[in-house]
Amino acid sequence: MRVALLLGEHSLGAAIPESMAPGAHADRTAMELVKQIESGLPGRLCAPTLPQRAMFRLKMGGGKLAGTAYLLRLSFSPTEQDWSKKERGSSVWEAVKRPFRLMRKYGHY
Repeated sequence: MRVALLLGEHSLGAAIPESMAPGAHADRTAMELVKQIESGLPGRLCAPTLPQRAMFRLKMGGGKLAGTAYLLRLSFSPTEQDWSKKERGSSVWEAVKRPFRLMRKYGHY
């Protein structure tokens, strides 16, 4: 929620409600995520690397255990794009193959 509020404030000039502003402005993780999102907006010269994407996902998930669970869920859950491919195996096999597809797609360092 704080990331969305700060993005609205930074990118659109929207005011954060007074009751939520102190918490949003004091949240260093949310501020860092907003900077990362803003740097990834159109016009950026290079895309984030796979480790940068993973760290971003960890932070978006709340860090520590919750962030790790979020990153793992994103890494192993096949998406609609994965399922649209003609050759499909079992759902377990698709989950195993997904991290390798992600490395192939975003694996540049």
